[in-house]
Amino acid sequence: MANGTIAFDTLQTSGQISGTARSVDTEHIVKGSAKFLVTYTSVTTTATFSSFNFSSLTDNGTGQATHSFTNNFSADKEYVVAASACFSSEFTTTFTAAPAVDSKVLTDSVKIVSKFVQASSGTVTDLTYVSAACIGDLA
Repeated sequence: MANGTIAFDTLQTSGQISGTARSVDTEHIVKGSAKFLVTYTSVTTTATFSSFNFSSLTDNGTGQATHSFTNNFSADKEYVVAASACFSSEFTTTFTAAPAVDSKVLTDSVKIVSKFVQASSGTVTDLTYVSAACIGDLA
């Protein structure tokens, strides 16, 4: 089977979507798509529910985990990290997950911390569901 290259500037639907024609500049796909996704439980840090470009998880202690990428981000280390967390049936309490402020931005991994938010302080906590995504350029 031969492999090749398809080059185009705009991607457009072929008409299966009713209403206004849908098209997108390929630059938005390349620069605006998540290059890393993971959903896991920080309770055991062994159960990964879904992932993309994820190779391993290291438990750094209560509510803290480092996720290694299968494919590294570019050396300029400029990527965006978005994260969220919750208990499976808890909707009235506020939880947050974010990149660790004490960790360096690395090309091969990202450290995520989950917290129970109460007033102005937060307690680092293992949570049932933690999700993270990174958007940026791969190496």
